[in-house]
Amino acid sequence: MELIDATISVLLAARIHGNDAAVRLTAKRCAKRLPRSQRNIMFSIINDKEPRLYVLRAIQDVDISRLTSSACTQRCGW
Repeated sequence: MELIDATISVLLAARIHGNDAAVRLTAKRCAKRLPRSQRNIMFSIINDKEPRLYVLRAIQDVDISRLTSSACTQRCGW
């Protein structure tokens, strides 16, 4: 699993379930599958008082062009 996959999973949990428990559990599952060097973001989500709001605030800072980068498009087959 890569960091972008984990991020999308957590965002989907926030969108679909809409509660902190689901976001926290998804972040825990994803942290187990990420390399140790990339787990700090998932731990930040897990340890936040309101992880759903943390994720929603964090996504506002994401540059959309990064999501359509060549690495992502090659892997996704676009």
